[in-house]
Amino acid sequence: MTDLALYLNLFKDQESCITFKPSSPEEIDRINEYLISKRFCPLPLEFIQFLKQTNGFIFNGIELFGSIPHYRAEKKYIFPDLEKVNSHYDTYMFFTKKVILGRMSESILTYDSKDGFYSVVDRMKLRSRFETKTFQELLKYLTKYIA
Repeated sequence: MTDLALYLNLFKDQESCITFKPSSPEEIDRINEYLISKRFCPLPLEFIQFLKQTNGFIFNGIELFGSIPHYRAEKKYIFPDLEKVNSHYDTYMFFTKKVILGRMSESILTYDSKDGFYSVVDRMKLRSRFETKTFQELLKYLTKYIA
């Protein structure tokens, strides 16, 4: 079992974790084309592996976005996709060659292709609270929110 599968399973084993069916290669290609066309970076390979296991997830205020939106009928809520979330930031130079992968509380979860790291970034001040070189390490960091 890979580290990605190990950490993802730690979340999936929690009753309140919501996952979705895996993303298709066509969906991943479409979102990458969109991101590149708007000066964001393409999805990192580790995150693509995540999408091949679950097309986004929600757990205890942590949201990792997928390649398509998901309607949650019981909440009357549309869980946004990567395109919708990133579209709000396409005019900000700060986000050039970066991509927003998720959010939690007052933070956004990003990948910076220029420096090659994943970050937990304060949404208001855009300062990193945590940085790592791998998506698995980001998931490991997020496991501290499992009760």
